Amino acid sequence: MSGTLGRLSNLYAKTMSPRLASTGSQLAAKFVVAVAFAILLAFAMASSMAEKQALAASLTPESYLADFEKYRASLSQRSRPWAFTFTISIITAVGFFSLYEIVGHALARVIDRFRPHAERGPEL
Repeated sequence: MSGTLGRLSNLYAKTMSPRLASTGSQLAAKFVVAVAFAILLAFAMASSMAEKQALAASLTPESYLADFEKYRASLSQRSRPWAFTFTISIITAVGFFSLYEIVGHALARVIDRFRPHAERGPEL
């Protein structure tokens, strides 16, 4: 059993280590990706808030009361089943995490290409 594990470990080390970026590059790349995603999220939230502020500025009591019944009806009806919403939420979360990991690894490889070989450290 340990012989098979050793062979698998050696095979993994031979096939994967040349393609992996160093740990420092991965940390730096993931930090940059996290900050970039945070900036994109902040921009999306700020633009959404600006749209809602513009809508609030143009809202009058008469227009609010005229659409109140339609608004209440839209709040009380359920448009999607709970299981569908739950499944889509899980798929979205896994998708965003996967995107974060893929972009982080790609950026780490780019960083490693521009670093001199002596600074790269040991390959994993």
